[in-house]
Amino acid sequence: MNYKPLYLEEDFISVVINWSNPFLLEQIKTKSIANHEQGYFYKLLGRKNDEYELFYIGQTQSQYISKRLINVDHKNKQERFRKDYPNHELCVSVGTIESPNKIKATLINNVESLLIFSCYNDDFKHFGNIKSTLTHKVIRNYKIVNDGFKQDGMYKEIAFGLFYK
Repeated sequence: MNYKPLYLEEDFISVVINWSNPFLLEQIKTKSIANHEQGYFYKLLGRKNDEYELFYIGQTQSQYISKRLINVDHKNKQERFRKDYPNHELCVSVGTIESPNKIKATLINNVESLLIFSCYNDDFKHFGNIKSTLTHKVIRNYKIVNDGFKQDGMYKEIAFGLFYK
């Protein structure tokens, strides 16, 4: 299937996310990358026998990732993951973003929605996001490249827009 984008590639909003190597959730306060204002995205991973499974994708704009992950709603998610997957260690990978476009709240929200939307399928059996799994409000064309740590099965590239054959 060789589909071509209906729009020129330069009309796409291009984003590269550099994912850090995962570290144990318990180390969140000691990792400088999780306390840095450039860390917009994070993913919770389950690690078992040096294999990783993607559990959750999130973003933050007004607080550090280290603070976000200790909020009550996240503590509840973490407890659910620990209960459902008792043989997995919870790990975190932080995603910093590169884009020629100005990084605004809309861009962060749309990228998060498309990352979640792209992971809601049978390849991700343990995925725990509810938001944006069946619907999203993205109306622009995006090309997202996931760089760095990808042993959790996230797709290297995803694109959203109109294509033709």
